[in-house]
Amino acid sequence: MEFVRNSMAWFFLFFLVFWVGGAFGSFLAVVMVRLHEKRSPCIGRSSCGTCRKAILWRDNIPIFSFFLLRGKCRFCQAPIPEIHPIVEILVAFAFVGIMVSLLFPVAYRWDIVWYEFCLLLLLLFIALYDAWYGEIFYWSTFVPAGLLFGISLWRGWFPWESLILGILVGGGWFLAQYLFSHGQWVGGGDIGLGILMGVVLGWPGILFALLLSYIVGGLCALCLVILKRKTLQGTLPFAPFLVLGTIVVFFFQSSFTQWFIFSFISKP
Repeated sequence: MEFVRNSMAWFFLFFLVFWVGGAFGSFLAVVMVRLHEKRSPCIGRSSCGTCRKAILWRDNIPIFSFFLLRGKCRFCQAPIPEIHPIVEILVAFAFVGIMVSLLFPVAYRWDIVWYEFCLLLLLLFIALYDAWYGEIFYWSTFVPAGLLFGISLWRGWFPWESLILGILVGGGWFLAQYLFSHGQWVGGGDIGLGILMGVVLGWPGILFALLLSYIVGGLCALCLVILKRKTLQGTLPFAPFLVLGTIVVFFFQSSFTQWFIFSFISKP
């Protein structure tokens, strides 16, 4: 009986965190759509993009409402953009993932937890907006990078040498591509994302994240070409892969660092 009670408590906790993550994802999806439509992201009630009627509260429940409505507006039956359930589900699982990571450390500071939540939302926004609309806002990378640089130095998360080297590698790599290709390979947003990655991960974390991103991105591009979904001349949003690499290395950087030292430095 005690096992059953504990299991129910954990299930309820995971469900609550999943639903809260879905709520944040719902807000994030609305912000993305409104920014793309050049509307204020925070002013005005949610409304159907076709008939413009305000969405009822019972149709605004994260994740569940989309499936209950069968993906259509209650009033005009127009399809609800798939970006809404996809973002809600991704953010919900991301929140659960952070919760699971909190179960392992012996001690965890709540300021770090909030930092992880905010960072995850920012990275998901960058990745998903680029995946859907093919654009990375300058303010979504350069401004957070500047703020995090100061906070990291103040809190002592990284030595200043690690931060500077991470910025030079992350930003410099994409700046070199931008200059060499005259903006054909990457854009200014990619440079900002590289700088943000360098601030978040430092050195050598930025190196691991770039390697992982290019490996996963290359494999996905190869699969799309084989399946004839893309051509060799086609374009593929790269921010999602950079964000994936950043998140993986952020949570497992110690393991990557130990592997790097053991494989390339400690050998005689």
